[in-house]
Amino acid sequence: MAELPPVSLGVHIFAAYAAALGLRRLFENRWVRVADEVSQPKRQFVFDFLLGLMAGLLAAFLNIAIHGFPTLSTLSLIYGVLI
Repeated sequence: MAELPPVSLGVHIFAAYAAALGLRRLFENRWVRVADEVSQPKRQFVFDFLLGLMAGLLAAFLNIAIHGFPTLSTLSLIYGVLI
């Protein structure tokens, strides 16, 4: 991924997080808001963690599909998103 221009990498990450943001309200209302008040904080944390992971995986997939990167080279992107 080091040879990828920063703007192109930024566009892929932005597109992945924009997709996650677009789906956020729909899934948040269906999974977090329907829980009782005691369970909502835990569900919100898990939901946000999984949404970030999904965005990282989508960005990695875009790099693999568009630029033909090896799968293992995108692990640093996924690791960075998880951190």
